[in-house]
Amino acid sequence: MLLLFLLSIFSHYYAWWAYINYYNDDYYNQWNHQLFFTVTELFSTVLVMHLANTTNVVTPKKVFCIVGIALLHILASSFDQFFMNVVRGEGYAHQIVRDIGFMVPDLLQLFVPVWLLRQTRRECYTTRPFHRDRKLHRDIVLMLCLVSLLFVICTVL
Repeated sequence: MLLLFLLSIFSHYYAWWAYINYYNDDYYNQWNHQLFFTVTELFSTVLVMHLANTTNVVTPKKVFCIVGIALLHILASSFDQFFMNVVRGEGYAHQIVRDIGFMVPDLLQLFVPVWLLRQTRRECYTTRPFHRDRKLHRDIVLMLCLVSLLFVICTVL
């Protein structure tokens, strides 16, 4: 979890720098879009720091909040700039580095919490071998619905 926190520093730094830049250049039409990403990134970082404390229990809801936000950021940035700048190679060098700098932490926030949840569930099976979390599928569907709703909101902003 410390790795995820350290990797999120760039996105937090960039977000606050973007606010100053938008305000300075009177470029207010991107303000709400950036605010959406900043709020979701802050929420994800708070959960990552919460799970970094080993005394806190790893639950599917906490993990799926982090994973859902990462999935949302991956989808939104892929449709927004990542595909054009990085995949098609149409961006300048600073745009490519910026987009990769955003995508790598989001990809890790997609996989590392799922791995952590899997490890936690394995440890749970050793103490309670016949226990099955029946709410897991519901949590996954809820996460995907929430990601879809937030993606629609993000495209409107």
